[in-house]
Amino acid sequence: MAMTQLEQDAIHLPKVDVERKGVLAGRGKVLLGGAMIMGAMVLLALMNFRTSAVYYLTPSELKAQAQSLYGQDVRLAGSIDKRSVKWDPQRMVLEFDVFEGRDVIHVVYNQPKPDTFDLADAVTLEGVYRPDGTFEARTLFLQCPSKYQAKVEEGQ
Repeated sequence: MAMTQLEQDAIHLPKVDVERKGVLAGRGKVLLGGAMIMGAMVLLALMNFRTSAVYYLTPSELKAQAQSLYGQDVRLAGSIDKRSVKWDPQRMVLEFDVFEGRDVIHVVYNQPKPDTFDLADAVTLEGVYRPDGTFEARTLFLQCPSKYQAKVEEGQ
């Protein structure tokens, strides 16, 4: 019996096993890989959010937790006591008090005085709280009063 050309070619073809072997065969591997990548992205996003979340202490909170915060990086926010400001341009030292109610924290900033400091009413500081009660600031974020305030009409 003579074989046709098609039958002869079929004999020389390698056999391919098309049977699925387990859950991770074919498309399952792709889906699992995609799920792992998405999970890693979500984890990184959550970790980034946690570290960049802005939280600060007020002078009252800082004084209440003082013992546990000495020498640690702290973010402090409060109003600037304009009467306490001392600027030494030769030494590049700016000293002032930040307050909230009756609680006052003395601040030392060893950098050039910001141009808008005299206009600012409030400040957020990053730095270290020392055992002598002084806050040594590394950065200042000034909060200037708004230029756009509503006019109060007479008779109201």
